[in-house]
Amino acid sequence: TEETARFLCSDPGEALLARVAALPGDLPERVLRLRRLVPDLDPERAAAAAQVDDARRRAARRGLPDAHRLMATPDALAQATSPAIAAFHARRLDRCGTVLDPACGVGADLVALAAAGLRVDAHARDPARAVFARENAARAGLGARVPV
Repeated sequence: TEETARFLCSDPGEALLARVAALPGDLPERVLRLRRLVPDLDPERAAAAAQVDDARRRAARRGLPDAHRLMATPDALAQATSPAIAAFHARRLDRCGTVLDPACGVGADLVALAAAGLRVDAHARDPARAVFARENAARAGLGARVPV
């Protein structure tokens, strides 16, 4: 949910993500271990933290830069544009002042476009992905150029 995504982007959310990252096992095992470690943790937050950690692990295996700080779920990562294709899109559109990204997901293209100096008007249908897109742009130092 949007609320859970906002929590994961906060300092306490990052602390939770760090705890999940230290846990062994696959995604369901890490959720169960986390719930045992933090018994009062909301189950939705536990599952979401484990999913973000899983996406970060997958992103690292794919060689994505800054995988350790990526905000995404495994499903969103699977749909995200690769860094090479995003950079290609940015080069092709570098003469435009503003670019519309009507389905920005977690922001792979919008980060590359903004990094190339373009202003990006980004939209996401899923409110949680919009939060993650905004956060990924901010973590890349581009948040002011990317309204989502």
